[in-house]
Amino acid sequence: KTGYFVPKAQNTQLEKATKANNLTGVIQQLEQHPNPAIRMVADRMRSLGTNITVGFPKRYSKYNRFAGLYDRSVDTVFLKRKYAGEESLVAHEFVHALTVRAIDNPTPEQKPVIDKLNKLYQHVKKELGYAGRSRYPRDLYGLTNLKEFVAEANSNVSFQYQLAKMKYKNETAWGAFTRTIANLLGIANVSALTEVMALTEELTTKQATTTPLGLTPSISPAKPRQAPPRTSTGTQVLNTLDIVTGK
Repeated sequence: KTGYFVPKAQNTQLEKATKANNLTGVIQQLEQHPNPAIRMVADRMRSLGTNITVGFPKRYSKYNRFAGLYDRSVDTVFLKRKYAGEESLVAHEFVHALTVRAIDNPTPEQKPVIDKLNKLYQHVKKELGYAGRSRYPRDLYGLTNLKEFVAEANSNVSFQYQLAKMKYKNETAWGAFTRTIANLLGIANVSALTEVMALTEELTTKQATTTPLGLTPSISPAKPRQAPPRTSTGTQVLNTLDIVTGK
């Protein structure tokens, strides 16, 4: 299983905030990210009381090969010290904090959203030629399971680009923002990317005042990943998203 790459230049202010267990400071840094999905995650994080620990306690020694993990039994994001300023990794783990409880134990209100996300996840695996398979290449870590699918789709631009290219019939509307992204990317109204972003927003909205912490540990680890190639197409996607949000 593979997860996250670490860029040479990390966000030093984010690193300071994570090492200080300063959730507000983490949110402030992620709010400035050029990726609008990560900015959405930062906005949703305001409803959390999640702790941040830099370094893995001994009880997590079997996860030492991973760069970060989220344990919902203690509502804590754990980060390896050298990755504490890696923006997409931090966002990835906080997507788990926002969504893993609902994925594991959805309320009646959340269940239709989880069903839609799972349907989309299965569609993406099929479209990418990995239906029924359990091993995936590094750049498709989001196909590992539904939890990683949601986390990668909201934090990893390489995986987002794969979804943005994939047409998908929309069942929900996220308003002008996602429709404009779809139009600017030259896809028919919606894509797998706009759909998963819309469903993540819907799920976290429904979750904000409902689900308590579970008693069963749910560990969601992320491993260092290779950097995606700096293709002109991938850069164009980020630039297009920035145009939409005025960044």
